[in-house]
Amino acid sequence: NKSTSGEAKPVQTANKSQEPVAEPTAQSETAATATASGPSEVRKEPVKPEPLDLDQYTSVQELEALGLDRLKSALMALQVKCGGTLQQRAERLFSLKGLDRKDYPQKVRAKEFVE
Repeated sequence: NKSTSGEAKPVQTANKSQEPVAEPTAQSETAATATASGPSEVRKEPVKPEPLDLDQYTSVQELEALGLDRLKSALMALQVKCGGTLQQRAERLFSLKGLDRKDYPQKVRAKEFVE
């Protein structure tokens, strides 16, 4: 046992350098299992607020063509509610075209809205 223990120490040392590689793999498999359920798909690319020049758009349909994430990004940049369907987001965003921030309807303002 002593000789085995003595031999195991260098092996453990070698394993210690390999453990960080092995452990994340095990954790990755666990995370992959959790990932397969869907939550990380939403987190893959977090939507960041990016302003959108509404003057370039003449209809709700043109805004819908940008997609859910781009509309969410634009709504977040304006500090207004950003949930809903593609059509709801496009309508909400288009309804703000030409308005000053102080004139945004209360019902579309997000909790963090600052005039």
